[in-house]
Amino acid sequence: MRALLTLIILAALLVACGYKGPLYLPPEKPEAQKPPPQPTPEDEKKKPPPQ
Repeated sequence: MRALLTLIILAALLVACGYKGPLYLPPEKPEAQKPPPQPTPEDEKKKPPPQ
C-alpha cells in the first residue's frame, strides 16, 4: 500500500512539472527611443533671440 501511495505521489509530481514543450529564451525587446526633452520656460529665457 505504501509503495502504491509513493508511486501515485511521484507520478503527480512528474505530471505537474509545468510548461510542456521546449525551453526557450524570450526574444529581446528593442530599447524604446526616448523623445527629445521638451523645452522648459527657463530654457526659453536662456535662448538667444533669432537674428
